[in-house]
Amino acid sequence: MQLAASLALVLWVLQADTGLSGRIRLSPSSQLQKGHLRRLRARAARRAHDGTYLRLPDGPPRCDNGTLSLAAPDAVEIVVSTWSDNLRWLEQLDVPTTVYVHNRSSTTQTHCYTRSGDCFHHPVAGLKLAAKSEEELNQSNAHRKHKVRFVDVPNYGDEALAYLTYIVENYERLPEAVVFIHGHESAWHAPSSMKHALKNTCFSLAIGYHNLNHGNDARVHDFCLSERGPPPKFQVAAKEEVEGLLRQNWVSVFKPAFNNTFPRRICSDCCAQFVVSRARLQHHPRSFYEQLLQLVRDHKSTLEREWRMIFVPEDASARGNKVYRPL
Repeated sequence: MQLAASLALVLWVLQADTGLSGRIRLSPSSQLQKGHLRRLRARAARRAHDGTYLRLPDGPPRCDNGTLSLAAPDAVEIVVSTWSDNLRWLEQLDVPTTVYVHNRSSTTQTHCYTRSGDCFHHPVAGLKLAAKSEEELNQSNAHRKHKVRFVDVPNYGDEALAYLTYIVENYERLPEAVVFIHGHESAWHAPSSMKHALKNTCFSLAIGYHNLNHGNDARVHDFCLSERGPPPKFQVAAKEEVEGLLRQNWVSVFKPAFNNTFPRRICSDCCAQFVVSRARLQHHPRSFYEQLLQLVRDHKSTLEREWRMIFVPEDASARGNKVYRPL
């Protein structure tokens, strides 16, 4: 590559909360030396290893220093939970993908807000569009290197039913990292294109967990709260919901997962879309996920707020009061 072309690259450092910041722009007319460019790349790579993410324009990221491209078909699998979503955007991700389709014969979603009792509703036309997009995505398998697999599941438990079914059934043959997402390309809690996020993100295997939701609306629902002080009012219900699930199922399910010590701190990420490493997934035995799956089947939880606690159990014993750190 000519030096001028090299200097035309733009390095974007993608923070762990997936917001863009720390931009380094290299002007094509600059007289920067190759050594300076290498130093900039090295600095960005160190940030990637520390939990930030390096993205290069116009193509997949260059991932090194223990990071992994989320578009790497030999190391990553995408797990999708869907009901009323348009799935056409997934056609442009040629990565092993399993789509769990919640039964569309139901006209209402299963998830209801705990406090208000409000449930999601969706017009029948939207469900027909979702079914058509599934059919088109299935047809695209004819020219895909990595096929999309569809699995029908009951319409309860939301994404927890899909995610846990995948983990239990694939526990012994997990890829290096698994992306767990909803069927929509964007939403209020992830306004940027998920397709672009996955194509342009390097994931730190050393950290092993990263929340894929982003934006201000999602960020206000991320928290770490300890017993030392009352949480902000809007987080009271969320904290009580997580603690209630842990206490009600402490002995039978959660006690071994948290080293026999009830969490001193509750940490939660909005809104059940994340990537997690095989090492963190297999930190817990398959039997633990089978127990969680049974909780979902018994309609005791949809695990909307508990995923970070499950995959980053060290958060629960960390000292500090209201310190939230994105991973």
